[in-house]
Amino acid sequence: LPMLPVLAAGLKDESAMVRRNSAFCCGVFTLTSPATMGPYVAQVLTGLEPLLSEEEEEETKDNAVGAIARILHADPANPQAPQLLAVVCGNLPLEGDEAENDAVVASLLAVFASNQQALHPFLGKIVEGFTAILSGADSAKCLKPPTAQGAVELIAVLRKEYPEPMAQ
Repeated sequence: LPMLPVLAAGLKDESAMVRRNSAFCCGVFTLTSPATMGPYVAQVLTGLEPLLSEEEEEETKDNAVGAIARILHADPANPQAPQLLAVVCGNLPLEGDEAENDAVVASLLAVFASNQQALHPFLGKIVEGFTAILSGADSAKCLKPPTAQGAVELIAVLRKEYPEPMAQ
């Protein structure tokens, strides 16, 4: 894969813009070419990890979270799904690069469709995050209509299936 060394170097670049765009590319490549990128996912995740630090610029961190969400979307059964879901859900809603919220929400909807149980430890964070995204004027505009509709429907399903926790 000729682009991988370039992206790996980009994830470590001194420029936040280069790190940010490299993270975005890693996620998009994995989502659009899962068979090609599959063998490199562990390497990509290792490269993304430093971008999740508190010292990182918010937009760059959001692109790293978006990349992880795209990796999950490409393979919801990823053996690292619990750890990846913890990172994605723990960063909801994204506020530095709100456009990444669409990838994050779409990813969580894909995981819910394939393995609801995987999301159980994160249901409160998901509902809280989706509600914040849907109620924010700018962040709601970043969701594509099918993604926004899916988020609304998921919240309704969760309220029906888990009325007690959702009533709080």
